[in-house]
Amino acid sequence: RRRLLETTRPYDGVPELLSALEGRALHVLTNKPRAMAETVLAGLALRRFFGEVYGGDGPYPRKPDADGLRALAREAEAPLDATVMVGDSVIDLRTARAAGARVCLVRYGFGFAAIPGGELLGDEWIVNAPLELALRVAG
Repeated sequence: RRRLLETTRPYDGVPELLSALEGRALHVLTNKPRAMAETVLAGLALRRFFGEVYGGDGPYPRKPDADGLRALAREAEAPLDATVMVGDSVIDLRTARAAGARVCLVRYGFGFAAIPGGELLGDEWIVNAPLELALRVAG
């Protein structure tokens, strides 16, 4: 915890992505403890972009259980088929599918390499860089 922000940085383009998506309902669903996620978001000056932050120690089971994602969609007053979970792991993919939400996987995340090739369905997508997501959401 003392070293949480020593080397942690946002991926290139993430602050710009969040600025481009400002005004949309953005929330965080992580398996990390909530306090640590809040510390990272605040320390990187990204907290202002997000509403709720649900951690793995919160009221819902950890991903890939979909209850947390369903709750965040309700919080945003968004139907699940209009909700996009952005992640970098097979756990994120399974969470979105279990909730009935859309998913966008990011190649630049550390968990992406473990996603089996050919795993995506027609309405699931992959982006190579953060601003590609902004273009997909806007399009």
